Amino acid sequence: MPWLGEELIMPILPAHMLSPAAMRSQLYSEFMDIYLPRTGRLDHFSFFEFIATMPTTEPALLESMDALSLVTVGSLNKDRTLLNLSSRTYGRALRSLAKSLTKPAEALRSDELLATTTVLATCALYDEIGQHADGFFQHVNGCQQLIAARGPQSIKSELSLLLFSNTKHGALCSALIERKAPLMARPDWRAVALTSPLQDSSTLFYDTAIQIPGVLERLDQVIHDPNTTSPRIETTALDVDNLLSECERLENELRNFFADWQLRALLDDGFTPMNNSGVLYSEQPIDDFPTFTSLCSDRTFDTAFLFPSFPVAYLTSLYWMCLYLLRTSAQGLHKLRHEIDETWHPSPDSAVTEDELLVYAINLCKCVPFFCEPISSSTGMIGIL
Repeated sequence: MPWLGEELIMPILPAHMLSPAAMRSQLYSEFMDIYLPRTGRLDHFSFFEFIATMPTTEPALLESMDALSLVTVGSLNKDRTLLNLSSRTYGRALRSLAKSLTKPAEALRSDELLATTTVLATCALYDEIGQHADGFFQHVNGCQQLIAARGPQSIKSELSLLLFSNTKHGALCSALIERKAPLMARPDWRAVALTSPLQDSSTLFYDTAIQIPGVLERLDQVIHDPNTTSPRIETTALDVDNLLSECERLENELRNFFADWQLRALLDDGFTPMNNSGVLYSEQPIDDFPTFTSLCSDRTFDTAFLFPSFPVAYLTSLYWMCLYLLRTSAQGLHKLRHEIDETWHPSPDSAVTEDELLVYAINLCKCVPFFCEPISSSTGMIGIL
């Protein structure tokens, strides 16, 4: 039984299904069952459902979805045949995308090619495909370049809005690691996100968080970190004070977001507070996370955080990560400000302690078991990490 031109018998498909379109439809359905969270959805993951059911003849998009579906199903089943096929299909998708991009005028108008780059970025998160650590970043940057060339006014169709929402997530993760301000942090693109009809609990969070990589980039310039390639500038007390003010502004926005989020959760009739305490998560014994404990024998932490749904866990973990980066930045700026003027000291309420930073790091560690459980699906075990 051929699979889209390849010599493969698909073990997940019934023998009577010989139509490539029918086989592809069932494969995509299997992929979505495995990859998407079982409770709650976020816009920047739900676009997979949209493109899996939309009619298209774009080879690059079809091949990229084939590759992602095959590697997802193959990874779960530890099926080497499917994994090898996913790698070959990924290569074909790259060649088809490159061919389509040779026609710039058409490529810039194509939501399907924009979708292709997004799907390929997700493919690169799997070890079986992403042989190089920068594969994900290359696809995310390519997606941003396509969006930038199109301009904010082009984000109108339902698919383009879903893709833009997804790109915000990839751009944030990439930019935080690279410590460079992303395209999405520009005021015109932030305005697109805030006025989009696709709004959820993450909208205001992302509006603040997407500005943090720019702070990290400026921090590397003023501190003259020898491990970065940022250009050196002459640092004055005013430079440090301005950057500290920016850190404090973003920190306050994040904390206000989280407090408001908790309050809205309490007022939401459809939301069940964890432990009836009104918080977004509860701390539970590590044995309450059987999938994680079966994979990891380490018991450095004997408890972990339980969340009501994957979206809540996802945003909460990003919140702690962003706070950690902002507060470590503030700590570095405090030291630099004191070096410039030894009489200067941070106020007691703004000083950063190692204990505070350790809390954020431990909180992130205690999220990992939840992301390994079936409720988070493959998005938790692959995408979130």
